[in-house]
Formats: sequence, C-alpha cells, structure tokens
Amino acid sequence: MASLGAANDISGTLCPRCTDKGTLTCSRCNDIKYCSAECQRADWATHKVLCGAIKDLGPRPSKDMRRILAFLPDEEKPRFVWAPLMQNLFSRHESVDISSFFEPAPMYRQKPQVKNPWTNGTLGYGLDILFDDDFSHAYSNDNRAVVAATKGANTLSWRGPVFAYCGLLGGGTTDKRDIVNIRDMSMLGYAHVVANLTDYHNKDPRHALRKGPKIACVKVACDSDRLPNAPFPQAVQVPRSHPVFQREGCVSLVSELAGMPLATYKYPGSKSIAATDASNTIVSALHICCDLTSPECALPVEPFRSGDVGTQLVARADRTPLDCDTVEVFGKFCVAVVVTSLCMIRDMFRDDGMARERLEQMPKGLLADALQPVWADHFSRWKALKAAAAGAGTAGSVLGDADANVGAAENAGNDDQPEQSESTWPHSSLTWIVLQGNVENVMDSIAALD
Repeated sequence: MASLGAANDISGTLCPRCTDKGTLTCSRCNDIKYCSAECQRADWATHKVLCGAIKDLGPRPSKDMRRILAFLPDEEKPRFVWAPLMQNLFSRHESVDISSFFEPAPMYRQKPQVKNPWTNGTLGYGLDILFDDDFSHAYSNDNRAVVAATKGANTLSWRGPVFAYCGLLGGGTTDKRDIVNIRDMSMLGYAHVVANLTDYHNKDPRHALRKGPKIACVKVACDSDRLPNAPFPQAVQVPRSHPVFQREGCVSLVSELAGMPLATYKYPGSKSIAATDASNTIVSALHICCDLTSPECALPVEPFRSGDVGTQLVARADRTPLDCDTVEVFGKFCVAVVVTSLCMIRDMFRDDGMARERLEQMPKGLLADALQPVWADHFSRWKALKAAAAGAGTAGSVLGDADANVGAAENAGNDDQPEQSESTWPHSSLTWIVLQGNVENVMDSIAALD
C-alpha cells in the first residue's frame, strides 16, 4: 500500500500532542514521532498500551485488508486487527467488515473525526469510530479495553465493542467528509482515537483544563545533565495533559505559600551513576519544609534532599506560563530568604519550654500572608536591578552571582533579631519583618556587585 503524503499523514510523522512535526522517534516501537521529550511523556500513558503492537500483528493477509483498531469489551486492552474492505455500491465511500469480531449488533457510524480534541489541530485525514449508539442500555459492563487506553479519564462509561479506522476524505454522494480511501491505522491514529474516546461527552471539569495550546514551563537540569554553553534553566513548551499537572507532579509547599504554586516532575531516566551528580540545588530549594514544628524545618523534604533529584520539569500548577527567571530567582530566594527566616522564627522559641505549643498555635495562613508580599517585592526589585545592570552591560552579575548572597543572608539579623512577642504567637508583622530583613540583605548584596 502506498504511503500517504505529508499533507494527509497518518503514518506517525506528526506529534500527537501538539501536531508539530515530530523529530524524536519512540525507541521501543519506531512507529510514532514526537516534537519533544515533554510531548512524548504526556503521551506515554496512552502509547505504552500498544507500543510495539503493529509489529506483533504480522503482515497483511491480502491486499483488500486494512489494519484497524478493535476495542473489544472483554479484553484487557485494545488491539490492531486486519479487517476486509467494504465498498458502498452507490458512492465512493469505503468501510470495513467487522462482523467477524463480535456477535451481530446494531452499530452506529460516527461522522468522521477530523480534529484532535486535545489540541484542536486538524488531522489531515478522517477517523471513523464505530460503536453501538445504545451502549448505555444494551451492555451491562464497561469496555475494559477502552478503560485501559483512556485510563478511565472519561466520565462516560463506554460499553460494547468499539472499532476505529482511518483514511482519506472525499466527495461522496452522501457526505463530502466520507472516507473514500481507507488506510492502515497507525500509532499516531491510535493516539487521536483515544483522544476522541476521552473527549466524547466528558463531563469532568478537569478535562477542559487538559485541552488547548502548550504552556511555557522550565526544565532545570541536574549537575550531571548540564551541558557547556546550554541554557540553564531551559524554557520548554509542555502540553496541558503532561503528568506534571496530574498526580505525578509534586507541588512545592513554599511556592504555594508565596501565591505561585509550582509543580515539579522528574524526567524519566534522569539518574546518574554517581548519585551526587544528580543533585539539583534549585529544585531542592523549591521543596523545603515550612513546618516550624518539624525537626526537618528549613530542609528539603524527601526525595528532594538526596543527591539523586535529577533533571526536573517545573510548571505552574495552575497551568499559567512560567519563565526561567522566575524559577531561578525563586529557588535562590527560598535559600537566601525563606530558609534563613524559618530558622530565625523557630529559634525565637528554642529556649522556651512552651515552644512547640506556641508554634502549633500559629494561625493558619500566617506564613503565607507574610511571604506573598515579600516575594512579590523581592522579585520586582530583582527585575529592576537586572534591567539596570543590562543597561550598564553587567546583566550577568545580577543572576549569575546571586549565590554569593546566600552567605550574607544566612548571617543577617543576629544582632538585630526582633524581640519575641508576648502573645502566644508573633503577629504577622513580626514574621514579615524577619522575612523583609533578609530581603534587604540580599538586595544590598546584589546591588554591591555593581
């Protein structure tokens, strides 16, 4: 069978998560391409169900057979099958004979799908999805193969057999969008079919958040993955369905307190032979413990304390764009300001026998109320300093030497530490003063670099 041209590609050269041209091929099956590692990871939960299945199917039995997808209700996952072509006698419309795969049942042919609902991108060909239109009443159990492919992400309970095939669209006598030339279903076509099965009558409010254009995020390489002259951190575009936005993403508590919820996700395979080579200072700083009653206070929580943090993707948990400056400056803000301030506040009560009780009585949200304006002020002033340095031709000193400010901040405030409040817990103004005092030290140190 002749392959399709680039304009009507269903052989796997377009990225299934954004429809950009794919340049990275799946190393396990070589049957699909992605534009980036981020899109590949977003598609992996779907792709792995049938990765390598095309090779397992074997050669075409005869020239009038086409490879289609079968989601049989009692099978654990979908599979590729060969099905004979059927020609409509009154039009150029083609279909496939699926009668050999299940007991005779009324089937409803959905109009050809021509877009991917995840991205709203045009496919360049048509997908026909066949299913019983009365499946909610005619069948008692969910289709396990559909559940396996969609990971149960649809609120609709698919039941009964489901089949899908693809091909070129043409001007038949009944519908100009009829498929007139059925082609073999590819792994790219499978990804688009699963997207449509997931989207069909999906009432889950979270589903809408997974649809739309990619989002600006930041890739923070660990020590062993950093390359000479490579951007650090690195700006990347990530599909909205990426695991960083799902349960797999680990949300930074301190960033939530600062009013800017950041989620991190470790790149698969990001692990070096020497564990210490996979340390990641910025990401570890994002995950410091902010519980003043915990002995781990001001330390990174596990697993971000070890030397095997690896290369991580950092994203806004609310799916808004994120830039590299924000991630790097906030990471260093956590070390230079937040860690120091947490230690100072905790030490105010170290010699008090009622320390734990007083810390536990801290009003909920107190630290967040103090931290948010401090971070906003810090970042605003940092950007102003960077702009001024750029005008003077010394922009690199503001960000590149920011680590030099940590030592100054850690030693700040010992002589002028605020007196302990006589109430059961210091007022938010006291916490703000402690934090703001460290901001002043950091800013003074940055300014001194000029």
